[in-house]
Formats: sequence, structure tokens, C-alpha cells
Amino acid sequence: MSKKKILIIEDDETIQSLFAKSLEDAGYDIVCADDGQIGFDKAVTDEFDLIVTDLKMPNWSGLENIYGLKLVDCKAKIIVVSGYIDDKVKVTLAEYENIVGVFKKPLDVFDLIKKINEILK
Repeated sequence: MSKKKILIIEDDETIQSLFAKSLEDAGYDIVCADDGQIGFDKAVTDEFDLIVTDLKMPNWSGLENIYGLKLVDCKAKIIVVSGYIDDKVKVTLAEYENIVGVFKKPLDVFDLIKKINEILK
């Protein structure tokens, strides 16, 4: 059985490295991008089982990325991890069927891994 492939879109290098290392250790194939536009480009040129994205990033925000992925009919499931989640953002995110989880930073990476395992296994 091939490894499930996850795209991490996160501009904070420390958080990106933590997520990538933790998810690799959990048995996933990881690809990283450090802004929304690069993440979008990777998401439309490769196939991913799951995308983990921040919201507030340089170039394209996570919301712009998520909207763009919807326009191109990307089938990957999405988990949002951000420090900028309020009620207005939650309402916006609820409009997207492929968003399967929302976490507010800071978070325990083990909670993220548990959610990913539930979704992908």
C-alpha cells in the first residue's frame, strides 16, 4: 500500500518543519510550500490526499488558496490550522465541503495527527 500524500502550506518555518517531521514519522509522504500561491501550484500539478494549510500567509492567503482549489475542482480534503480563526472565518470555511478540520494555533501536533489518521486511514 502506498503512503498517503499530504501537502503542508505554512509560512512559519518552525511550524512547517514540526508538522512535516511529525507527519513523516506517522508514515505519510509530505510536500511543503511556504505560501498560498506556491501551495496552490503544487496542489494543481500533483495529487494529494490531504492539504494542511495556514490562513495568514504571504502572496495568497489560505482563503484565496482554498477558493482557487474549489474553482479548479481539487478533490483533496483540507485541514485549516491558523491563529486567525474567529466566528466570521468559521462561517466562511463552513461553505467549503472539502474542509474536514479546523484547528486554532497553538495546537498539539498529536491532535492534528489523530485527526489526519481518522480522515486518511
